[in-house]
Amino acid sequence: MASITPDPIPPPLCATEVLRRKVSATQRPPETIDWHGSAMKIVTYSIATIAMVSLTLPLEASQKVDPTPRGIPGVWSLDWSDEFSGTQVDLTKWNVAGHAPGGAINCYDFNQARVSNGSLHLVLEHRTDTCADGAETRPYVSGSVSAKATFTSGAFEARINVPAALNGRVANFPAFWLVAWPAVGEIDIWEGLNTSGSCWSVHPQPNDQAPAGCVAPTTGWHTFGAEWVAGQRVDVYYDGRKVGSMPWTGVNGQYPVLDNAVATWSSIRVPADLQVDYVRHWTK
Repeated sequence: MASITPDPIPPPLCATEVLRRKVSATQRPPETIDWHGSAMKIVTYSIATIAMVSLTLPLEASQKVDPTPRGIPGVWSLDWSDEFSGTQVDLTKWNVAGHAPGGAINCYDFNQARVSNGSLHLVLEHRTDTCADGAETRPYVSGSVSAKATFTSGAFEARINVPAALNGRVANFPAFWLVAWPAVGEIDIWEGLNTSGSCWSVHPQPNDQAPAGCVAPTTGWHTFGAEWVAGQRVDVYYDGRKVGSMPWTGVNGQYPVLDNAVATWSSIRVPADLQVDYVRHWTK
């Protein structure tokens, strides 16, 4: 089991700001299904290959007034962002998914990606849906957005409110990642992976390896970031702490993706609203 000593956590911001941004609970109680260990489990991650880190990550207040990457050293210049301050997804910056994602049991639908109250909402519901690409019909429907801009280095960060399952794990299968589709290459800055917690990884080839590392489940508001050093590595930061580093020599441009999927092996909770306060990219 690998051990990583985190950087010190900055003091929390004003608690009233946290309370101001809280969203009221849904009217009907959430539905929770824990498929872990069931016969339907279709994806397995070997604990021997995962560097587990015991960290308790604090809730975060909004950083809209200080748009600098948390914990990532260097002098940075913000060159792309979305603060989700409008009333709908900005289609000049994002593509809204409408397909059947691989490895999941949900469709993506344009109407499940919404913007209100200063946040992007990717809403997962237990509702049968025929995926827009006509591939198949699935029992869940959710939202996903992918940026139209591509990058080959720099600092990336998103502040996300992660839904919790009733068992305390990260609910469903949410993620903040970069991908080079249709070229090859994927950088997973953050994925919620049931018993493994919140994980990061790189994939020179699709689904070619288990996560590089994980921390205990991180639910509620958190910042997930990474520095991509071209031709060398990707350093991962959760709430301003450096939690891992991965070698990466991929050269293909990649675009950020946010999604709120669900798989048979997830700790399923529906409805579930993955809220995103902002997404940003900086260059040195």
